[in-house]
Amino acid sequence: MSKSTAYGSVLKINTGSLTLVAAVEEVAYPVTSQVIEEVTTHDSTGGYYEAIAVGVFRAEPFDVVLVWDESLATHAQFRTSFDAATAVGFSMEDPGGAEVMSFNGLVESIARMTPLKGALRARVRIHPTGAATIA
Repeated sequence: MSKSTAYGSVLKINTGSLTLVAAVEEVAYPVTSQVIEEVTTHDSTGGYYEAIAVGVFRAEPFDVVLVWDESLATHAQFRTSFDAATAVGFSMEDPGGAEVMSFNGLVESIARMTPLKGALRARVRIHPTGAATIA
């Protein structure tokens, strides 16, 4: 595995086509997980916990911090998707372009942050829905 920095990570949102989100300060890939069900019974060997994977997978919600400017088309799309309560397409790409994750997501929240000094920012929570593809 080659080494790379997070600087240069790419987040895109569908504004009619996948478009690079402007002014991203922080973003991380959503954690992918599967549902694990406990099945420990009285006859479990040595009384140890037992579990099974039930075949349900998910990409967990994650946050993106933006220098917020709703006049930018990509920032306006977050607001439009939030107001419409509909999923929108996203893709995330590592700095080297080795891995791209594509998924639909709901804009769960937009938290505007107004520091005493500095630019207006927003922490946007994206809640993936459906299957994510990683290529």
